[in-house]
Amino acid sequence: MLGAIRVLNELEALGLYSKWALGGAMGLTFYLEATQTDDVDVLVMIPPVPGQLLVNLGPLHEALRARGCTFEGEHVVIAGILVQFIDVAPGSLEAEALDQAIERDMKGERLRIAPLEHLLAIAIRLQRGKDKVRLAKTFSETPEKVDFPRLTDILARHGLLNRYDEFRRLYG
Repeated sequence: MLGAIRVLNELEALGLYSKWALGGAMGLTFYLEATQTDDVDVLVMIPPVPGQLLVNLGPLHEALRARGCTFEGEHVVIAGILVQFIDVAPGSLEAEALDQAIERDMKGERLRIAPLEHLLAIAIRLQRGKDKVRLAKTFSETPEKVDFPRLTDILARHGLLNRYDEFRRLYG
């Protein structure tokens, strides 16, 4: 994992994205019990090119290839780790998670992790099967780790309170 983190920091230093943070199940492992995941979700904000509507991933892909990374479908293999880059839209829940990411040091490398309450809010919005399991487990086994007023505020600002209420009604 350390090799992947090093590459993510190098790409940020090159300006290929403004910053990055771990999201998804890997992000959750920094707050809760580890869960099975096939890949690492990395939130990034790729700067737009003036006059272009679509994000140009060419420079990022070139820099990854130059570092020996390969591509497998929607994933990039960085130092043996399957990584999925998630380019976040300005003003989105993910952009807020990226902006408020918690910074840690991992053996001399800067690591950013999306805040727990943002990761839970994203899971509440998505509600895939694996999200429902992780949410139910979090709320039933480790509720003391969740700042519920903060979570409620995030959900309210992003129009997700009804999804949360429905989830709690169905799954506890």
